[in-house]
Amino acid sequence: MDCIFCKIIAGEIPSNKVYEDDRVLAFRDINPQTPVHILVIPKHHIASVDELNADNSDIVAHIFAVIPKIAKEAGLEIYQKADSQDICFVADGHYSELISKLRPHANFSAGEIVDTSGKVLGHHQGLIHYTVGQRRGMGIGGGNILYVIKLDAKNNRLIVGSKEELLSQKVHIRELNWLAEKIPESQILDVKLRSRQKIIKAEVFFNAKQNTAEIHLLEDFYGTAPGQVACFYDGSRVLGGGIITELTNL
Repeated sequence: MDCIFCKIIAGEIPSNKVYEDDRVLAFRDINPQTPVHILVIPKHHIASVDELNADNSDIVAHIFAVIPKIAKEAGLEIYQKADSQDICFVADGHYSELISKLRPHANFSAGEIVDTSGKVLGHHQGLIHYTVGQRRGMGIGGGNILYVIKLDAKNNRLIVGSKEELLSQKVHIRELNWLAEKIPESQILDVKLRSRQKIIKAEVFFNAKQNTAEIHLLEDFYGTAPGQVACFYDGSRVLGGGIITELTNL
């Protein structure tokens, strides 16, 4: 007789439901057309499979909540570690030192700090030390509050401006990674553009042939940064994402 995992992988059992045998629980996410992701946990950690299936949208949250307990039972000290909020493999948070080691021949030299009109306001210590939306640590105090608007790598310039100049209206992404069913031509979705900022509504126009998308934001958003990831949601379900390439705010 086929085991529960064989049946899930073969697509004989619907996705987004929890199933059990005599020892463990298994949960397969998304749908049978996507790569298989199966979460398996010891059965005694969940009180009721029926309760989980009744609240289908929150199955993953329920399952991941018991993972620290499983780690503790296994004698793993990591069970006390908080979820990573930054680059987990950079212990002291100094990611610039890591990038300098990985790219020793890249240009991390000092350059000009300019406003959006091109006026020179000061000098930066290497673009590697700054990020879009940053407003401290630029050494140009006095006057109006200024934010990093753009890193101009071609000219080694740090472009700064007002908060209003951080506002994004349209965001373009490349390397679209769609995890759900057939890619639609357009759809209104929940979108997250930075890991620590809120999810916002947007109408997304997809180009499946070019593997790109154009995001039309339906709410104000400040500090979209090229190179970061845009993630699409339908409620709590992740539909896909891509790498931000350009904006319309500059």
